[in-house]
This record gives sequence, C-alpha cells and structure tokens, in this order.
Amino acid sequence: MFADYRMNTIPAGVVALRDDRIKETWTASVESFLLAPVPVTQSLYAAIMQGTLEPKALPEIPKVNVSWFDGIAWYRDNSDGRLHGVAQKLPNDWKLYDMLGNVWEWCWDLYDIEVYGSYRVFRGGSWAEEAPGCGATCRRSHPSFRIDDLGFRLAKTL
Repeated sequence: MFADYRMNTIPAGVVALRDDRIKETWTASVESFLLAPVPVTQSLYAAIMQGTLEPKALPEIPKVNVSWFDGIAWYRDNSDGRLHGVAQKLPNDWKLYDMLGNVWEWCWDLYDIEVYGSYRVFRGGSWAEEAPGCGATCRRSHPSFRIDDLGFRLAKTL
C-alpha cells in the first residue's frame, strides 16, 4: 500500500499563473520539492489514522471530504465521494498521477494574501468539472471547505 507513496522530486523552476477573473497572467519561482505520485487514498488515510475504511469506501479511490485543516492535521475522518481509483490515467512528466481532474487537491499556497488573507488553495479540478475547469492554474479556496470532490496529496519541502 505504501509503495505508491514514494515521493517524486519536482525541480525548481518558474511557473506561469493566471487569474481569469481579472484577465491577468504572471510568473512565480518555485523551489524544488517532493510530491507523492498519487492523491491520498481511502486505504492510506485509514492506515495513518489507525482506523478502518468507512462503509462503502473503496480502498484505492482518493480520500475526499477533507478540509484544509483535516488535510494538514490528520485529525478527522470524512465520508468518501463517487470517484475513480488513482493512477488509472497516464502520469505527467514527473511521474505524478491525477494532477488534473479526479479530485481537487489542497495546496500549501495562499490564495491571494492581499484579498483573502491566509486562505489556502486547492487546485486541479475534479470529476465534477467540465474539461476547462481541470487545469493546473484552476484554483479555489476556503480553509474550512469540505466537499465530495476535494482531497489532498502528500508533499515535502526539500
């Protein structure tokens, strides 16, 4: 079960960002970091939480209904949604699966500190979005938000 969670190194670089609301684009520098190849699954979440799978939970679908606080603190178990198992589509160039679609994923990034303060970001779109809503630059935010298409992925700063 834990073999799928060997972290991949993402190199430092510059990323292009955009805000469709105000029709602006910009770039940001990103330091190198480690990222799990797949989102956290129901089975991994249950193992780490020393619990059992929820009724109706399929072991290899992403863990959802997890708020930002749940995701960083590992303190609350939530119900699952209707999702697909992880790693069923091709990986990206860094061998990461499900970076677009399947579930939105919480990120450490701040949404817009000047407007929203400490609101964290979730990115990537989900199974419930139309194709244009499943992009790396698609983002939303509210730290207490929980929904059946929002999960998270393990990451580590280098």
